[in-house]
Amino acid sequence: MGRDNSGELKLRAHHRLDNVSLPDAERTEDHDIALKHDYFEYHCVLIAAEAMRVVGGHDEHLMVHEHLDSSLRLKAIGGKITFEPKPHVMYTALVPFVDRDWPYFLYRWSSSKAEISKPSLRGKLGIP
Repeated sequence: MGRDNSGELKLRAHHRLDNVSLPDAERTEDHDIALKHDYFEYHCVLIAAEAMRVVGGHDEHLMVHEHLDSSLRLKAIGGKITFEPKPHVMYTALVPFVDRDWPYFLYRWSSSKAEISKPSLRGKLGIP
């Protein structure tokens, strides 16, 4: 979270190695160093269950930016978020995507649900 040129608070996500191939990322000088980070994404994260209980769990009312909400709430209680570069994770879908999956994905990633989430998150963060 930071301020834009007018001083208004804005949420910004920065991906250090965005659009960098794995071989190129592995050649960076800090590729094998655990780094402090401001947030996590739910794609691949390990979180202590007790820490999530302390912050009230995952906010199921949010359809977008829920990872930022959880990250900020964990940091607010003194939690630390670290990017651990050494593990290699491979996701393999054991069950193929089928037509009956479409209603869920259309619901989960709908623009209208995203628009409903934005005011809720902004209110929680005190962003007008």
